[in-house]
Formats: sequence, structure tokens, C-alpha cells
Amino acid sequence: MNKSQGKCEMDFKDLRCFLAVIAAGSITDAAADLHMSQPTLSRRIIGLEKHLGVSLFDRSGKQMVLTASGFGFERYARRILLELDRARQEVRVDPNGLSGELRIGCVESAVSTRLAQWLAMFQRRNPAVGFSVMSGTGQGIKDELDRGELELGFVIEPVESAKYEAVSLPVIDRWGIVIAADSDLAERSSVGVDDIRGIPLVGPDREIVRNQLNTWLGSDMERLDIRGSVGLPRNACELVVHEGYGFLAIEGGVTLSDPKRMTFVPFSPCCTVGHKMIWRKNMNPGRTVAAFLELVTERIHIADRSANSRRVDPC
Repeated sequence: MNKSQGKCEMDFKDLRCFLAVIAAGSITDAAADLHMSQPTLSRRIIGLEKHLGVSLFDRSGKQMVLTASGFGFERYARRILLELDRARQEVRVDPNGLSGELRIGCVESAVSTRLAQWLAMFQRRNPAVGFSVMSGTGQGIKDELDRGELELGFVIEPVESAKYEAVSLPVIDRWGIVIAADSDLAERSSVGVDDIRGIPLVGPDREIVRNQLNTWLGSDMERLDIRGSVGLPRNACELVVHEGYGFLAIEGGVTLSDPKRMTFVPFSPCCTVGHKMIWRKNMNPGRTVAAFLELVTERIHIADRSANSRRVDPC
């Protein structure tokens, strides 16, 4: 199509212009920010609206205010440009080594310490590589992996083998209960089901983990007074300190908001959980991700060969 036929496709510059108008609040100010003439910017915005078949802005006032359609489109525009920047970083060959960004999800557990060590080591080897780490539940991390928002996940076992490639990690954590420090059970070295009967409880917000507790406790699970669930440990701490609840939790994932007023007591008999590093099946990892996978695998092998660094059951 030649220029006389008009523009019928949007391009990345259209999206940048659209976001610039949102940020500036007017065509005039956005044009100045972009070092572009006002008529040229107006034509780009109008062309984008024609291409989409919707009005992106309400022009009835002095400010350019997003319509409902514009508000919905903004999220996708930002994501498209973000992915474009990530793609450029990924395919760019840096003569001095790897570049780009690692996008990782990690549960709040003892694995966080290992991940921090591996990331620091990786950046020492590859200083041009950045990273972003999303904290969340195992299910939330898997959802982000499935959508392509994350490249790697560090999660609690078990993992659905049909959907993800997985590497077992040398990190084992134990289950227990977080209770108020003035509780009669606070000084115990461990607690059993009979000890926590009658205490209002909140548990983990993840079906596959709850099923693990069900397997461990069996019919005893029905004897517990489980009132609800939470996604992240911090949300349960207020219930523990101020309302007398107990929180069923993994030790390494508990960051006590007030250590003087609450404590963690492990279960007896001991119940442990392992961790895995996962990524989507049929995904061809880029050079940076592949290099990080290699480093983690290398460190695991070193730990397995060291008598002092083997996987030790915390029980």
C-alpha cells in the first residue's frame, strides 16, 4: 500500500505516542515531550483509534481522559512495549558476555536464601544481566509461567510433571504452626494434632499443598478447626498475634512480623516438603536463562558431592 492510500496498521511508535498522551494529559504537552509536532501526534492517535475501531480518549474537557476502551488498551500497550524491549535484550549479542533480564518467581520459603546466592553468583559472572523476582504462591507463579510473564519458578513440591520441566533443589523445609509467644505450646519443641485441637487455624492457600497436609494428617485433619486460608504468611501474622489463631506454615517461609510475640513450632511426627525449579515444557530458553539453569545445576551437583552440603532432613 502506498502513502496515498493512507495508514491502516499501527506500529510501536503509535503505542509510545498513546502512552505519552496518557502521561502528559494533553496532546500539546505530549508532543513537546516527544519532540514531535502537535498535528503529527494528533494524526497518530486518530489513526490508532481508527485501526482499533474505538475512541481511546474523551476529548470533551481540557485534558485527554481515557475512555473505558482506552483504559483497557493501556495495559496491553504497556505489555507489548515491555515484551519488545525484552526481546531486543534477549537477541542482542553482547561481545562482553550475556545481557538481558531473568524473570523469576519464588515462593516464600527456605529456597529464597539459595536463590539469592545463585543470583548473586550469576551476576558476578555476568554483570550485564539484570533480574526481577516475583514473590507469590506456587499457583500464582505457575500462572505467570503459563502466560509467559516469568521464565523460571522456584516452588514447593509436588509439581505437575505434565506441564513443567523440573529440577529438584537441595532444600527441604518442615511444616509446623505459628502461634502466639504467650501460648502454652510456645515452649514446646514440637506439637501433634491433639495439641492444636480447639485452636482456630488458618492454612495455606494452595490446593496441592493442602492435599499434602491431608495426606500427612489423614483423618486427623477433620479434627482441626481450620477457619480459612491465606496466600502469603504475612497476612496470617495479625490473626496470630491479636486474635489467638494458629497458622499452619512452612518454617522457611515464615517471616514473623513480631518475633517477640509469635513463634514457630514444628509438627510431630515431622512433615517435610521439598522444592523444585520449574519452567514450561517445550520452551526453548534463551542464552541467559540457559546459562542460569546451568549454574543452578552446577551448584546442586557441587552440593551433592560435598558431605557437609548434602540434602539434610531437618527432622
